[in-house]
Amino acid sequence: ELRAIFRRRLKQGELEQISLRNAWNLIQMASILTRFPYFRSANQGVKLLLLLILLVAACLRFTQVDYFGLSSDEFATSMIVSGPSLKSVLQTCLIIPQPVPPLYFLLNKVLVGVFGSKELGLRLLSTLCSLGTVYLIFLIGRTLFNSQVAITAAALCALNTTQILYAQT
Repeated sequence: ELRAIFRRRLKQGELEQISLRNAWNLIQMASILTRFPYFRSANQGVKLLLLLILLVAACLRFTQVDYFGLSSDEFATSMIVSGPSLKSVLQTCLIIPQPVPPLYFLLNKVLVGVFGSKELGLRLLSTLCSLGTVYLIFLIGRTLFNSQVAITAAALCALNTTQILYAQT
């Protein structure tokens, strides 16, 4: 079934940018995953797998989130969000040009106000965005292909070491 869908989309020109080898590997991985019992019951199984993937992703991202010390850009973020109010944070962002939009600092100010200015408070926004990325990958995969491909893509994103590292720094 997956092979037929892939071939049809390839003929329609929808998959021009994807290398055939990578797409074929994804198809093989999805066909292996379909042998698990949760894929047989479509909705409930997919929901359970997605929940499991998100829990694993959260555990991997929150484990030792404070292991690394603050980097220079995190220290600069700490200085910017340490202002007394959201207005002062916005003024600082407008006076001193930043490579990141002001919304990042405003959201980070709120999180630092709740969780403190330690590593967890400063990195929480990045970690939550990384978890959101796993879910977004699932939604894109389900929209473009099907639930099986979406689960595979979400699992690969959840276990990606670069994603985990960026969520923790």
